[in-house]
Parts: sequence; C-alpha cells; structure tokens
Amino acid sequence: MQISQQILKPENRQDFESLCKKLWGEIWECPEIKKNWRRGQKQNGVDIYWIPKWEQQYFGIQCKWKDEYLSAQITRSEIDNEIKRAELFEPSLAKLYFATTANKDADIEKYIRTKNIEQIKKWAFGIDIYFWEDLVDLIKENENTYNYYINSIHFLKKYGIEIAFSTGEQVIEKKVYFLKTKYKYKRRIGNPLFHFPEMPIGYNLYPYWDYKWENYSEFDFAIKIKNIGTSQLDNFKIKLEFVWDIKDIYRYSSNIFSKEEYRDCYISKQEKIATLEKPTDKFLVPQDSFSFQDIYCIPNENNRELKINWFFLSKDYNANWQLIVNISSATIDNEKIILIEYPEEEREETIIENFYLTKELEKKLNLNDKTSL
Repeated sequence: MQISQQILKPENRQDFESLCKKLWGEIWECPEIKKNWRRGQKQNGVDIYWIPKWEQQYFGIQCKWKDEYLSAQITRSEIDNEIKRAELFEPSLAKLYFATTANKDADIEKYIRTKNIEQIKKWAFGIDIYFWEDLVDLIKENENTYNYYINSIHFLKKYGIEIAFSTGEQVIEKKVYFLKTKYKYKRRIGNPLFHFPEMPIGYNLYPYWDYKWENYSEFDFAIKIKNIGTSQLDNFKIKLEFVWDIKDIYRYSSNIFSKEEYRDCYISKQEKIATLEKPTDKFLVPQDSFSFQDIYCIPNENNRELKINWFFLSKDYNANWQLIVNISSATIDNEKIILIEYPEEEREETIIENFYLTKELEKKLNLNDKTSL
C-alpha cells in the first residue's frame, strides 16, 4: 500500500509564527521580513510585516494558532477585534492576512469576503484568510519553506496501512460444498388411513443430538490491519463492500449468554456490507497490528471469485484497495422420496441447498472420511 504524506501542524504559537514568516518571506521575495512583537509590547493586530516585492505599502499577517486537540476555530469576534487593532498600525497597511492552523470553515470564509468588501469601500486595507489546508498548499508550492519546515524540523507525517486476511495474504483460497437433493414425489401404495403424512421440504425430523452443526457451505475469514507508516493511527474504521452476489454474510457471537458483548464488526445483509470498527481504547502505533472478529460468508454455488473492496476511513488518512477470495465449490448428491396420495402430483424436483452435515447424511452418503470434505 502506497504511503501518503501529510504535513503536521506546528505544536505552538511561536513555531507557527516562524513558519508564516518563512513562508511569506519567500512568497513576497523579501528576506527582510520581520516579526512585529516582543513580550510585553502591543502588536496592533499584526504579527509579521514587510513590503512585498513590487509593492509600495506594508502588508501584515495576523497568526492565529489553534489547539488541534480542542478543534478550536477562529471566530468572527476575533476577526473584528484584530481588524480594529490593525487600523492602528503605522504606517497604514495595504493588506492584512489572517493565517490560522484551524481547519477550513466556509462560514468564516464568507464572513472574511464580506468584511473585505466593506474595507475596500471605505478605502481601508483589504483582508483575506488562509486556513491550514491553504497553508499546506503554499508550503508545498514554495521549495525553500518546504525544505526548512519538513527536512529541518521534520514535521512530516507518513501514513501507511496494510490490510489483508488474518493469514497476511490479500488473496486466499476457500472450498465449499452444497447439497444437491433430488426430491421424488411418488404415489403412496396401500391404505392411506394407516399412513402419516410426509413432512414438507425443509422440515427436519432429525433430533437435536443428531446434528453436527457443521455448515460446509460457508467459509470464514478475518481482516487484519497493520500500521506500516511512521505515525499513530486513531479513530479509524474499515468498510468492506462485497462486489459479487452472495447468499449471506454474518458473524457468530463469541458468547451467546452475554448480554453486553463488544462488537467490532457490523453487517448489513441487505447491502452486503460489513463495517469494522476499532475498540474505543485501541490505537495503532507504527508496526502494530490488529485482527478483527471473524466474518462468515455463504457464496452462491456458481461463485468462483469473491471480490471485497475495502475502504479505510479515519480523521487524518483514507485509503482503499481490494481483497480476493478464490472459491472452489462441489455438490454432494442426495435423494429423497416424498410419498403423495394422488398420481397427478407425481414429479421430481432438484434443489441445491446448504450442506449441514448430520449423522443420518453422513451414514447415507458414506462420508466417513471427513478429510474428503
């Protein structure tokens, strides 16, 4: 799986202001660019300033570092206050940029555009805003800043995942069996008053202890995820989409007597989709792995390949790929006679159904050698 890269946000206000100074110094082509503050002094709404190349007035930058863990956002009142303060900057500004580590906010962008028109109409400085997504684009477009921030400070986040079956493979082989039963409806011979009626197809008279409860028409698999990147993965889930038609997908309860059992697998049979969610206290550090609960699948008897599209979804990183199950199937021939009362009801029907092995079938079909299944 190809590793993608994402630039980390600065961890504090000072680092963020240094980044903005380096970035706009390159954009404006002005190595003399300066920070406009010292502890205990007023900034007048401007953290960084200088005259860009080919300009004749000062441009200012107001840096708004926001705590990523609190998901803090820049507010309208902050913008209004900083504009008022920037009006006191001398000499007057031609433009004021807001730079923030907050993620994009369409409402604030609209508010900035509205305020910008108001400023222009009264012949004041214009304003604009750069959210973190905008800053990342600028960093990637400006080589010196990129090298300074990435190579020197190592603020590069590398994500990579490997999703496979629990065996570590992305293609596995499975074999299933189906019971092909020929039902022969034949007229009963003799006095019908002394006969009990036959049970309909699907009704089972086998006692509970006669069942071995082995469904040879199903196969199971488990999904394993491994963090092959250099950054921790949190708050993730995996969506499995079954491409080809299947009869059924489900999971067994690990404890049928437990009222509150944790699940990391949720299945929609109608949509043939499974969602795997990590336990709430689980995270993946680099090179760590985690296996989800088993999923059981019953294919159609003519399936030869089952494609499973997976989608990894998280706050910081998304990816998708495909797993494949190669299926080989065989049918076990069986025959059953159903007695009827009227000759016009005589017929034959062949039904292919799931193969649940019972002692009676085992004896009838001479399946003493289990290794043959």
